[in-house]
Amino acid sequence: MRKEIRLLSIIVLFVFFESALALTKEQVEYEKLLTSIAESRCDTELVKGQDYTLEVDANGDFQVRFIGKKGGGIEGAFKYTKSEWDGRQKVLVQHQANENSNRRDCIRSELRFLRDSYQAPVGSKSRYGAYAAIRGTAKNLAWSSGQESAVDAEDLALERCGHKSCEIIYTIKGEECAAYVYKDLHSSFAKGIGRQAAEDEAFYICYLGDPQRTKFNCKFGHVFCAKNKDRYFK
Repeated sequence: MRKEIRLLSIIVLFVFFESALALTKEQVEYEKLLTSIAESRCDTELVKGQDYTLEVDANGDFQVRFIGKKGGGIEGAFKYTKSEWDGRQKVLVQHQANENSNRRDCIRSELRFLRDSYQAPVGSKSRYGAYAAIRGTAKNLAWSSGQESAVDAEDLALERCGHKSCEIIYTIKGEECAAYVYKDLHSSFAKGIGRQAAEDEAFYICYLGDPQRTKFNCKFGHVFCAKNKDRYFK
């Protein structure tokens, strides 16, 4: 009897720890994004305006948002005091300049700073987005996102596109993103789960459509995600 009770206790403890350590898909994806940003910051100096934006809030704190490929599509901002940001930048520059520095230690340290400073986007209930343009040229390109229904997203995108030849190129939802790249006046559209997947697929389609089969003829346009706060370009 005692053996059975002891065995049962071990099983209960095992199940408890398994459930405590289990990560959701969103948490795993979040950790991957943070790790990717940490690796980029340890390897090369990021360029303001290209790889990140920096705004000063009313309290004098820095709101940093990582953008483009280096940002990996992470939502929200990272909050630092001026001294924290300046100090961290100095440490990273010193690490990049020292060939003998330990990259793993740098990434581990940077991850800690990123986790501590991260602020998730407020009230992001965005669900649907739509991409409208004159097909083949991306002329009158228009976009809507963060809409409660696919119909709302499509109607708003077409209204903003404002031309009788406009049509919906993509309707996306949830974690999906849409991207376009262009060669001369012709565009390639694609969608995927996350910014990088959408961008990679759009480049691949552009590459296949290029007789010379060179990715250098294809230029990056835009990536938009369904859950983003509403925005559009023309």
